[in-house]
Amino acid sequence: MAAAVLPLPGAPLLALSADDALLGASSGATLHAFSTQRLLSGDAAPLATVQLPATVTKLAWRPGAAAEYAALLDDGSVHLGSLGSGAPPAQLALPGDAAASGVAWSPDGGRLVVGAGEHVLVLAPSGGGAWQASAAVQVLSSEVQGDDMQLAVDSLAWVAPTSILVSCQLSAGGAEQPYAPLAMLTWRYCADPAADGLELAGVLLLLLLLLLPGGVSRHIQLPFAALLCTMHSLSSRFK
Repeated sequence: MAAAVLPLPGAPLLALSADDALLGASSGATLHAFSTQRLLSGDAAPLATVQLPATVTKLAWRPGAAAEYAALLDDGSVHLGSLGSGAPPAQLALPGDAAASGVAWSPDGGRLVVGAGEHVLVLAPSGGGAWQASAAVQVLSSEVQGDDMQLAVDSLAWVAPTSILVSCQLSAGGAEQPYAPLAMLTWRYCADPAADGLELAGVLLLLLLLLLPGGVSRHIQLPFAALLCTMHSLSSRFK
């Protein structure tokens, strides 16, 4: 088997599409899309290169859609694009011009969930390339114990068709607290997006991974928590 080396400077952000056909790699504000089949044959030429207005911090390919993606930038904006259309990515309009901190697609690609501040929004297509908020919820506000404490959604994972796992960052006096509050949201799908529902199912656990020697990257916390939730769900089925 041949090996391909991606000619990208620094440490790029990588994201694999749901069907494993595409690999997205971003370095700074530049996004490259590669064919995984070509990479395995030793061809590292990108299928497409897209320039975004700011550094990409999160890339999520849309399941069930050919080469469509959502890119979260470090300025808090979310841009939606399609490699097949040839059009530049369009900035997603969020309610109140909120700054986004996390994005994730539903398993069928029909909804996009966005974390912004203490809120989680579920967005649905409304025609003509526009998207509208179909449901929203404030998460874990009970964790905020004083005026000097702030809670912000850090990352999201759609772990089941109706379940969204949310990881939050809690800070006090400007200093991040040594644990990550987690919550599970229950989403109710409706054919009419205006009737979508989203509610807090409960706090799952408080991860103490940051207290381990050397600390643990926040990028590891959410996948680890998702694994715990999956194991718990599977074990409960056999009780």
